[in-house]
Amino acid sequence: MPHLVCVRCGAAAPLGPAFEGCRACAAPPPAALEVAYDYAALAAQGTLAALATRAGGLWRFRELLPAPAEAPVVSLAEGATPLVRLEGPTGARIWLKDETRNPTGSFKDRLHAVSITMARLLGFEKAVASTTGNHGTALAAYAARAGMQALVFCDPRAPLVQRRLMQLFGARVVVLADRGRHVEWLVRERGWYPSTGMTPEPVGTPYGVEGYKTIGHEIFFQLGGRFPQRVLVPTSGGDAIYGPWKGFRELRALGAPGALPRMVAVQAAGCDPIVRGWRAGAMSVPVHPDPRTIAVSIADETGGPASLRALAESGGAAEAVSETAIVDAMRRLAGQGIAVEPSSAASVAAALALAARGELDADEDVVCVLTGAGAKWPDALVDALTPRELVDASPGAVRAWIDAAASA
Repeated sequence: MPHLVCVRCGAAAPLGPAFEGCRACAAPPPAALEVAYDYAALAAQGTLAALATRAGGLWRFRELLPAPAEAPVVSLAEGATPLVRLEGPTGARIWLKDETRNPTGSFKDRLHAVSITMARLLGFEKAVASTTGNHGTALAAYAARAGMQALVFCDPRAPLVQRRLMQLFGARVVVLADRGRHVEWLVRERGWYPSTGMTPEPVGTPYGVEGYKTIGHEIFFQLGGRFPQRVLVPTSGGDAIYGPWKGFRELRALGAPGALPRMVAVQAAGCDPIVRGWRAGAMSVPVHPDPRTIAVSIADETGGPASLRALAESGGAAEAVSETAIVDAMRRLAGQGIAVEPSSAASVAAALALAARGELDADEDVVCVLTGAGAKWPDALVDALTPRELVDASPGAVRAWIDAAASA
């Protein structure tokens, strides 16, 4: 039966509204809780082989998700996103796990599908989150699907189009820089459900990362039942990289063969606290002063220890990429028909940098997770596009412009 376990001391607890981390740990701060399963029993039941034969999205992995088998789930048909090859000479096989194909255009849909399912099962009627954009839009959509109230605290950098989407879905939106204390107040004093990451800073749900881990599950089966050598993930708080890593570990526990992948946390050079913490051998993520980057979705000034755990356990690495490299990666992806936000392009920028440095073998499978769609970040697209637009010209000018463009 699924239950909660402390990632530090191993103390077990039943599933429930455990938003403050482990209460059994002797030393503060409290460590995060995560969901554990009876992997030996699942392996004995042939779960790995059963999963390989199933179609469908996130909920095809029901045995590895916390909601009971008979419980109703909150779903918008998330998951089952494509894994496509990056075209062009790079040496290694670079794959794109295109999470922009989720219902609201980002991998955050996976988090909220599981998180809001559990919120409803636990009896909550109101959910809250803090966001730079994608996270809040996904919460608003899944709360609407579940018939729950939602309130989203938005970073002032959150795009207007996303804030409007949140309101269209029925959420209330508050825009301000200092958001954490308000989330804490609503959870601790008003009984709201925090549909946020699992690291308890200050509060969090252990259930959202269970949605993220299905990215790892899907990659394994999409590669024909094998693990890639590396997985590059745009990383901010840490759950985004820890989730897929947990998914790969679970498949190994069920009997999947082969070496587990190395996880690579990717951040922008203008805001790279996880990269700095990893390279310094720190046990916690430092604070990056005055973060500045086009990649707003991964521009948190610090992060949780889950990111460092994923890197340490997988023998992974952390990469910082420049603004120029991010924009170049956006253009390269757009040239292959995929429009992503800058944060998503960071994973591809890092893969191309590793290839250029000769660090990728020709027979490697390298997966870049594309976390969010470009259409929800319209201002950011301006930095990557070459103007190709003619407005309200005369008929002669229109034809001359077309002929000039065709012969260029």
